[in-house]
Amino acid sequence: MNLSQFFLLWGIFLGGVSLSAQTSFQVRGKVIDQASGVGIPGVEVRLLTTSFFTGPEGDIDFQAVLPSDGKLVITLTKPGYQEKEVVFEGKGKLSFNLGTIQLVSTEGSGQVNSEDLIPVITLSTNELEGEGEQNISSLLTASNDVFISSASFNFSAARFRLRGYDGQYADVYFNGVPVNDLENGFPNWNLWGGLNDVVRSRQTSIGLAANPFAFGGVGGATALDTRASSQRKQLRVSYALSNRTYRNRIMGTYSTGVLPGGWAFSVSGSRRWAEEGYVPGTVYDAWSYFISADKLFGTTHTLNITAFGAPVTRGRAGVSTQEMNDFAGTNFYNPNWGYQNGEVRNSRIANSHEPVVILRHDWTPTERTRLTTAVSYQFGRDGATAIDWYDARDPRPDYYRKLPSYIENEQKDLVAELLSTDENARQIDWAYVRSQPEQYCDHPQRRWDGRQHRDR
Repeated sequence: MNLSQFFLLWGIFLGGVSLSAQTSFQVRGKVIDQASGVGIPGVEVRLLTTSFFTGPEGDIDFQAVLPSDGKLVITLTKPGYQEKEVVFEGKGKLSFNLGTIQLVSTEGSGQVNSEDLIPVITLSTNELEGEGEQNISSLLTASNDVFISSASFNFSAARFRLRGYDGQYADVYFNGVPVNDLENGFPNWNLWGGLNDVVRSRQTSIGLAANPFAFGGVGGATALDTRASSQRKQLRVSYALSNRTYRNRIMGTYSTGVLPGGWAFSVSGSRRWAEEGYVPGTVYDAWSYFISADKLFGTTHTLNITAFGAPVTRGRAGVSTQEMNDFAGTNFYNPNWGYQNGEVRNSRIANSHEPVVILRHDWTPTERTRLTTAVSYQFGRDGATAIDWYDARDPRPDYYRKLPSYIENEQKDLVAELLSTDENARQIDWAYVRSQPEQYCDHPQRRWDGRQHRDR
């Protein structure tokens, strides 16, 4: 045997030993988002020199030829998430189940990591309080910046505007559809008020940074994803007490997750109510409903339909002078209400109900390409009541001519004493208003009770 034949046989022998020391492994598991519990597709799974990607639901399922002894390290990476390593012992095993692996979003990704964030409460209670409170609640908690986080917790979006910009300078997308009001540009947070459980999955960009559906304006952008396939599997019923706009809230949510047949369903509903809020005369009665259904066609196509609405009836608070606040003995004095037949009645009642239906299709031809098409239909009404009068005395109890500061005769002290001691004198005299219908119903589009709505 010559030298070359010897080395050839020796190489074949070593190769056989090497192959005998290797075995085929089956690796399974699932990767989910820590905040939402939803599977993350397209996560790169690296094992030694081999790379694989998770499926549409975040599933891990692959085979690899690996050494049968020693510890093995699997590395999971995806843009927008922290890299994670999983170490396991592969000796003597032909398959290994990694179980459920949670990835944590990186700073600035806009993922919500808590169910107790202030924006969730703000969206369900103060979204109808007027233009001053129609701000971008999500932006205030999307950043890990210390100042922004502190401001959002202590002041909420009602009193703090990110970078000083109004809400009209930020874009909000609901399942890919812009939901800023077409008339004033402000986000219509009231459209989904009370649906806290199904709007937790959102991505927010600060300033001009890219968002899943747009480049944000100077005020940033927020994208809400409420598709049934994006909701974690859950059955949740909750009850809450509040000392703000409403006193009671009951809410229920059921989500199936993705079923074996490729279907996914999610329903949610709530009611928030109060006979009176912390401001006198402010009745509150709000309902909300939500339904979403998904159908997955293979791994590349998903069809979704979502419908939701939030009918709200609430009494508004009004501003007044410090003089009237002093007579009432509180800064929460509200001149908008009065007693009618022994019951409290507010002249400024806000009524809103604008249901929305969204049809969305997602096509994912490759891991890095997605085409989303969505169409929506919104209808309903949004309006408020107010007293109107013609050739009649001003019915407002805090009208300046009725105040002691305007009166210059001897009745000044009598009026001051009356306003200080008699609550009826500080409120609307509904008995007088009803006794003069011809003077308080002259406007052809407003009756004496002030009913008026803007239909859509």
